[in-house]
Amino acid sequence: MDQATHAWIATRAVGLLESDDKTKVLAKVLRPHIPSAAYGAWLPDLTAAKPGSGLTQNHIFKMLPYKGSGEDRFKLPFAGLQKRLGSKRAVLGFLSKHGDRLGEGWWEKAYKASPPPGKHLANRIMSLHTSLVDRLLLADDLLAKALGIEAELGHPLGKEARTQSEELALHLFMLSHFVADTCMPCHCDGRDLHDYAKGLHKELEKHWSDQVGSFFKKSEEGPLPKKPAACLSEAKAVDETLGLKFPSEIPPCKSGDVWEEAVVLCRASFAVAGVMAPPADYPYGGKATGKPVWSSLQANPDLLAEIDRCVLQDAVLNVAMFWKSVFTKVQKS
Repeated sequence: MDQATHAWIATRAVGLLESDDKTKVLAKVLRPHIPSAAYGAWLPDLTAAKPGSGLTQNHIFKMLPYKGSGEDRFKLPFAGLQKRLGSKRAVLGFLSKHGDRLGEGWWEKAYKASPPPGKHLANRIMSLHTSLVDRLLLADDLLAKALGIEAELGHPLGKEARTQSEELALHLFMLSHFVADTCMPCHCDGRDLHDYAKGLHKELEKHWSDQVGSFFKKSEEGPLPKKPAACLSEAKAVDETLGLKFPSEIPPCKSGDVWEEAVVLCRASFAVAGVMAPPADYPYGGKATGKPVWSSLQANPDLLAEIDRCVLQDAVLNVAMFWKSVFTKVQKS
């Protein structure tokens, strides 16, 4: 996703927090900071944030067929994916409907990712999630009172060392970036056609940015020079454009382990990449026989619209789920 889409995803996730009785207080804390915290939603893609790497290959979990020791560890049939992700993710309905495009036996094979050190998407998510829980245990008095939590570690510290609400918002929006990337098929498929410079990745980003609209693009005045209420209103308006339908209650992360949850989400996105570019026409490690994938998707607008919906709806929902996971770990029992 590009800058505007990442900003929209995180802002819309705040709206989901507002609709859930268990996370309303967190939404209330985040809401005033949306315009400035939006910077965090695209900060991980800034050049200065990823020294020594280029383009978007910094937050990836790109899978390819695997043959080797421990092969069974890297197999996950569709029934297993359903069990691991629960019933609320749109990607499951999409794959159930279009899974035949993957080809016979696809789900029975082993697939493995080998991201370079420091670029492992699930590691990024686990690190920020853990840090955010720790930072909430160091919350200042105002933030702890607003969230109704015990800041068990912060009391001996000076005010400057303790976590304030704007810092929390910025880092939660940063976490949203990595969670959203698990839903982007091009971050999860190791075929060359999914590399950013090959066209498909860029074309999808532009397409989604057009769907979201110009409201969430940054300007010279600041990250999002609009009022929080306007940001949330514009974010919710995109639901109708894309046909998004969110649950009123944010479900818990199914696995109970955010690293594992992120890996399984990437596995689902890898399957979506296979639906977009069926392996029969675009082999793993082989020469593509089909026409450019983006051209094929444009020629099948109904399929493209379903991809838009499942990717972007799940991106928002997953962000809200991971945020809720951070919050529930520090809530009073």
